[in-house]
Amino acid sequence: MCSFFLCLTLRLCVSAVNPPMRIDGKVVLITGASEGIGAACAAEFARAGAKLSLTARSEEGLKRAGPAALVTPGDLTGDDTRRRVVARTLERFGAIDI
Repeated sequence: MCSFFLCLTLRLCVSAVNPPMRIDGKVVLITGASEGIGAACAAEFARAGAKLSLTARSEEGLKRAGPAALVTPGDLTGDDTRRRVVARTLERFGAIDI
């Protein structure tokens, strides 16, 4: 239920901005993307045309959440994982927009 409201809120925020916020082609880095709110955000951003970089501890969950996304499994409490996620995202897409 919470994911539903998050998705609805994202849709409303994108459509309420004047002019509407352009998501298509933006690079979005989502943490905790293997399930719950993170997976719901990944689905909504993908639907809006974003390029996704997803991270969480569960590689299997990440692949389900964003089959076409760049996935970097790992525990973000570790500095090396955080650096790897950012470096891989920049290497693939050249920027992080959101």
